[in-house]
Amino acid sequence: MSLWIAGDPRPAFDGARFGKDRLLQREEPVGTPAAIYDTFDGQLATSGRLLLSEGDSLVLLGGEEPLRQTGAAPGFVADMEPGPVRDALAATVSPLRRLSALGEVTLLRQKLALLDDLEKTLVRCDLVVIDGGGGREAAFLSATALRGYDKASARLSQGLGAMEGIGRLDARGAVAALFPDAARQVLKPDIEMTARTTAFRAATDIIEAHLDLAGAHEAGAIADIDSEFLHQYRVALRKVRSVISLFKGVNSPEETEDLKARFGALMAETGPLRDLDVYLIARESYLDLVPEPLRPGLELLFEDIAAERERAQAELARHLGSDAYEREMRRLQKRIAKGGKKLAKGPEADRPARDLAQRLIWKRYRKVCAIAR
Repeated sequence: MSLWIAGDPRPAFDGARFGKDRLLQREEPVGTPAAIYDTFDGQLATSGRLLLSEGDSLVLLGGEEPLRQTGAAPGFVADMEPGPVRDALAATVSPLRRLSALGEVTLLRQKLALLDDLEKTLVRCDLVVIDGGGGREAAFLSATALRGYDKASARLSQGLGAMEGIGRLDARGAVAALFPDAARQVLKPDIEMTARTTAFRAATDIIEAHLDLAGAHEAGAIADIDSEFLHQYRVALRKVRSVISLFKGVNSPEETEDLKARFGALMAETGPLRDLDVYLIARESYLDLVPEPLRPGLELLFEDIAAERERAQAELARHLGSDAYEREMRRLQKRIAKGGKKLAKGPEADRPARDLAQRLIWKRYRKVCAIAR
């Protein structure tokens, strides 16, 4: 059994009764400094786990029991030392995403045991309290029943669920409690629409949300944390351009062409670096296509690509950090903001978004059928 808990449950746990059984402290708590790591888009927390770097060890919380292995602060999973933590991360974290520190915490470990009325241990418990400072706390409890005492473990689980003052969390809730300002980045914004939402308002809201999403990836692309920052930046802008193209008649023809050109210019600046990234990401696949005696020559090619990538990355970083880029993004954001009041409407602007979407989908469907025939 394992569960995430809001706050520090130790005062409520010590001496708590579950029928005839009691939960008691077995050892004095030990506190150590640590740091919590996750990807930019919170892949670990979404999977229900937290990764901690504690001294020369890595600790993964969230499974049936904590996993531990020796290792320095993590980056890419592929670069980590072999061990149970790396194996678990490889099944969850994209190989293209770097693990970065969310913040520093203090870990308080407490050994607990569930005893019967004869003082016999039925269930052993490991409690890890994570203290982010300033009253920001969360905890992870893992419990293992001794052989033959599964019913005692079930009673403990049910009793904990019913205890007053014990709030249940998940790993994302724990991160939010510990680091309120380090919210997980949502890569698919939830755009609110109703049956009465106009096509103009829907298009504007979608563009605004994805423009903000592109902006959220700028710092990571500049710092070159991993290639996914640039990729997601491009995905966000590509969706903006798709909306502008698909929603024909929602904006005036002149407005549509101007927006397409300006967002196209932003995309063009990122193309060379992304092309080089794609080649380097697929490096091993290309090497596998070539007989082994010829691979050294291909390695030289990839060395040239890597060197070119460094130059392209430096150029893109200068572009994204330039005053001209900042002014352009600010102008676009102002045009889109406040429901697109500064955008010129077209003849389809006030049509319900749902009706326009249905018409567009039906048109595409008929085109697919024609191609199929």
